[in-house]
Amino acid sequence: MFHGSPAEAGGIEAGDTIVSVGGESIAGLDSTEATNKIKGQEGTQVTVGVLDAKTKKTSQKTLTRAVVELPNVSSRVFPTDGKKIGYVRLFSFSSEASKQLPAGSKR
Repeated sequence: MFHGSPAEAGGIEAGDTIVSVGGESIAGLDSTEATNKIKGQEGTQVTVGVLDAKTKKTSQKTLTRAVVELPNVSSRVFPTDGKKIGYVRLFSFSSEASKQLPAGSKR
């Protein structure tokens, strides 16, 4: 789940599964086909059926489409035995990735 995304705004959480788009099942579609059904002009709405990972119930959620910029880098710091351990995940390698590292990171 990406911060600021339409899915987050619509209450979809990590682990939830989108099972329909516009009232039509997306079962059996590959991820590209399913994503293409969800995508559309920015500012327009799409209704998706979402299977809640916790309750196992499906509900309909209306999302407002927006441009979603996927981050190249995510990071976390974990305290362990009085020390800090950093975890950095690169989603892809690019010349811009190092610019997305948190401030103060050694590059």
